[in-house]
Order: sequence, then C-alpha cells, then structure tokens
Amino acid sequence: MRCQQGRIIGSHEVQSVLGIGGFSITYKAYNRTLERMVAVKEYLPSTLAVRTLNRTTVAPRSEGDARDYNYGLKRFLDEARRSLRCESALKAQLGLAPSDTTTGLITGIGQDGGGN
Repeated sequence: MRCQQGRIIGSHEVQSVLGIGGFSITYKAYNRTLERMVAVKEYLPSTLAVRTLNRTTVAPRSEGDARDYNYGLKRFLDEARRSLRCESALKAQLGLAPSDTTTGLITGIGQDGGGN
C-alpha cells in the first residue's frame, strides 16, 4: 500500500519510507516547491482504505468503510491543525499539504532542514 520511491504526492517526491503505522505511512520526501527534504505523513488506515489502481489515490475499502474513513481523515487533519498551533514548541515547521489523492498529508521540516 505504500508509495514507490520516486512517486509524486502533491509537490513531494517520495525517497523512502520512514515508518508505517496502523493509520498512516511516513515518507522521507523531497519537496519540489521548498527545495528541501521533508517528512510526509499520509493518512492511510490499513483496515479501512486501499490505494486505487492509479497508485496515487486512496479510497475506502468499501461503502461501509467510508463513514469511518472520513471520520478518521477529519481527525487526522484536526491533529495537523493542532500541531500547527504548537509550531514553535515543536521547533519544526509543519504544514497541511494540499492533496489530490483523497487522503490527508502532513509535512514536517526539521530544524536541520531534514525531515522529522
């Protein structure tokens, strides 16, 4: 279900996988707009969603999963917004990445310019 190296997600080019959890995948990626490495956390709950045939879009596994998927996506994006409010405390730059993949993306940039 993870993206392949070189895959483009929004303005990010996936370099590698940093971690996989039950509801998301975190990638090390190159942000072509910022021209720097970032960490991109993609909302992709393994029990509720699948990557579609085009390998970029994410969709609920079934119509029955859509409600829970959308609820989780809202919570995921709410978490990102809360993190943005604490940006200085985190000592990182966070952002909600625009997504045309029907999933949520959170971008983090570490103090040293590398991804978190």
